Amino acid sequence: MKRIFKYILAALLTIAAYYFVSAGIVGYQAIILKGQVKSLVSEIKRGATVNYENRETAKIDKSIVDLNSTLTNPFWRPLTIHFLKDAQSEIVLALQLVKVAPSMMGSQSPKKYLLVFQNSAESRGTGGIIGAYAEIQVYHGAVTVLRQGSNVGLKSLDQIPIAMPTEYNNLWGSDPAIWQNSNLSPHFPYAAQIYTALWQKQFKEKLDGVIATDPEALSSVLKAIGPVTLASGEVIDSTNVVSKTLSTAYQRFASDNLARKQYLVDVMKAVIQKLMNGNYSKLNLARQLQTPLLDNRILLSLSDAGDQAVIAPTLVSGVVSEAPDNEYRVVIVNTSGNKLD
Repeated sequence: MKRIFKYILAALLTIAAYYFVSAGIVGYQAIILKGQVKSLVSEIKRGATVNYENRETAKIDKSIVDLNSTLTNPFWRPLTIHFLKDAQSEIVLALQLVKVAPSMMGSQSPKKYLLVFQNSAESRGTGGIIGAYAEIQVYHGAVTVLRQGSNVGLKSLDQIPIAMPTEYNNLWGSDPAIWQNSNLSPHFPYAAQIYTALWQKQFKEKLDGVIATDPEALSSVLKAIGPVTLASGEVIDSTNVVSKTLSTAYQRFASDNLARKQYLVDVMKAVIQKLMNGNYSKLNLARQLQTPLLDNRILLSLSDAGDQAVIAPTLVSGVVSEAPDNEYRVVIVNTSGNKLD
């Protein structure tokens, strides 16, 4: 009996040591990477040169590769799966985003992005109709909200303002000229191109990119940053944001559609404001964003062709590859407007 006990104890100690050593290795590499990213962001805020950015992003790139070796090693994977759910996809995303990060952060010139809040109560190819939006500017890492509103203030056209592929036109016609239908196709770059063209027609401004998100992604964000309080005193948190924006809002504002749309704007404003305050764990935020990123609930398209080519292989790009036998995808589009989704 004593011998059996000794074997069991030895096995438990071995497992404990395994996890301790593994966590130590991952932790050490993560600390190095975190320090490098923090340093780059700080220097961008101070006006870093292009040469400095290139040198530092190369270091970060190497650190990510080193971390990837540990995270994907079969020996360590039983533990490291707790750090990254889909290591291959997330490492590819990290490696590509590092290359465009200085540009996206406005290191050399201000960048303007359209943040689209997709209302998945009415499905579209990339998620849902545009319910609320915000125009944000990023310059030297500092974020400024320039404009916010609901789809009520967005002017649609009779025809798509840019040339689209023949196959696209045959399938969707002129419907995507309407803001709420611009993302009928599941290929997110198409939606972003149309959004950008419609925006330029109305506001005479060139956008540097489009970012899309939805209530499920906001739920993950709120898990990291904590609840937000609206001007009315209502508390929105990770447990109620989905039901409140996609379900109860339709009952609550059944006779006032404009008030319902403004409610979505208010929720988005509150979340953006708390994100900008920065009083939360950035590491925890990154951890919570894993699920919506892997679920295609956070999408990004960049206007610069070179930068877009860099992020195209990643999940965040929302690209549907044209390569034969590449993938199958189920796409749900509800254009009846009944909000039954």
